[in-house]
Amino acid sequence: MLYGNCIDDLAVICPKAKAFIEENDLAKLEPGRYELGDGDYANVIKTSTRMREDAQYESHLNYIDIQMPIKGYELVEVANIEDVKEAVPYSEADDVAFQSNSHEDIQYLLEPGSFIVLMPQDAHMPTLAIEEPAPIKKVVFKIRVGSIL
Repeated sequence: MLYGNCIDDLAVICPKAKAFIEENDLAKLEPGRYELGDGDYANVIKTSTRMREDAQYESHLNYIDIQMPIKGYELVEVANIEDVKEAVPYSEADDVAFQSNSHEDIQYLLEPGSFIVLMPQDAHMPTLAIEEPAPIKKVVFKIRVGSIL
């Protein structure tokens, strides 16, 4: 897991994500999937944050997540995949498994201009409310494992 608040650092971590940010006005992008090439893509999402008790950890084997708020704030809780209990087995088609929220771990505050890079060993619970649910618009870059860093 990597956490940053300098978008220029994305040029080192993932040039495609940095280029996407520079080439688009994120605030004006409609929700949806945007292809980045070579199987990588960006999902722009408009939703509401949620309370921790209404969330689960998730993990991915084939894609690294780079999550970044465009508008609004969220907490992202991250735990080592070995410390959480499986709730829904891995789906190859969706590249996701879900784990129980019974294990509490470190939470990171994400605000516009900050980002978190989540590796396959990082079970993560994104889009958590800070105090109460609130609207958020974010971009989640899905980058194939092995194509960054």
